[in-house]
Amino acid sequence: MVSVPSFILKKLYVKGSLKNKEDGYRFELKNTLAEATVITPVKLNVDGRDIDTRNISLDNGKEKLVSAEISQSKPVKFLVGTSIIVEVKDRQLQQGQHRIDIRAGSKEFGELSFSVQDSAQ
Repeated sequence: MVSVPSFILKKLYVKGSLKNKEDGYRFELKNTLAEATVITPVKLNVDGRDIDTRNISLDNGKEKLVSAEISQSKPVKFLVGTSIIVEVKDRQLQQGQHRIDIRAGSKEFGELSFSVQDSAQ
């Protein structure tokens, strides 16, 4: 299994996509790297605070899945050229810079882990 360095994984994050919404916030991941099958819940830590995986949903335009439901038997395909909107039910983010740590397990590459900084809009 090939381990993917975090500096490469950061390219998945669409800079400037962090936006508040009525019941939390959202951001976009766009796959420009390689097809991956996510087989563990996507975990987020935002500004040093872990987010409950039941409050994270992933929307690929065809279906919307709660992160806590992702598993080997209910995987999420992340195809090259596609985007996933990650929505977080939480308090809105204050304006300014935020650190987002993203972790997930994939069938092809094992543990994927990277951090990004973006400003909430």
